[in-house]
Amino acid sequence: MEKTRKTFVSHPTKKHLLIVITIWIVGSLLLVCAMTNFFQRSLVLSENIGLLFLIGISASVVIEVQVNYFKPKKVE
Repeated sequence: MEKTRKTFVSHPTKKHLLIVITIWIVGSLLLVCAMTNFFQRSLVLSENIGLLFLIGISASVVIEVQVNYFKPKKVE
């Protein structure tokens, strides 16, 4: 029998989903503020490629949590 660890990414609850989405929105907004000097400069891609990559990776984790939350649950 295979034992799998139940983490907040693989088996999220509604509370986990709301926390992950809130942290992602706040973190992404703060990163965009830092990249644009609080919206005084334009969002130049060549200067901020690392931070944009970080936002993209974190977005993929948020999407994975959402998919796992809405996936039909197996009765164990």
